[in-house]
Amino acid sequence: MSERTVIAWFVNVEDAEKAKRKIQSHGVDVAQIREVSLYPSEPIDHLMNPITGNIPGLARLTFGAQLESQSERIMAAASPSASGMSGDFDLRGAMHVQLTVVCDPDKVDYCVETMKACHGLT
Repeated sequence: MSERTVIAWFVNVEDAEKAKRKIQSHGVDVAQIREVSLYPSEPIDHLMNPITGNIPGLARLTFGAQLESQSERIMAAASPSASGMSGDFDLRGAMHVQLTVVCDPDKVDYCVETMKACHGLT
């Protein structure tokens, strides 16, 4: 039997976890949650003082992003959010949590209904 992939987006991890638990209790083994970030990076493990002048770039200072290429850093710094004058833009309130489920075709409808019941967008 072939498998189907169902993807849903959620505002918070708690709703995605709730949907994942319900779906897995229905016999689906493959379910994964991941958060999507505007500027992907690893968590910063040390404090940074901008007065020292040891700043890799504006994106690092304002977003905490550890961007690899110069092009990525330029694009992030060009964002109106980087100046601090555009308001506090982040992904809170946006659907930035992704739940991906791989299941048998006969379980797709249940997965979709469960994701929607837990405030997911499929």
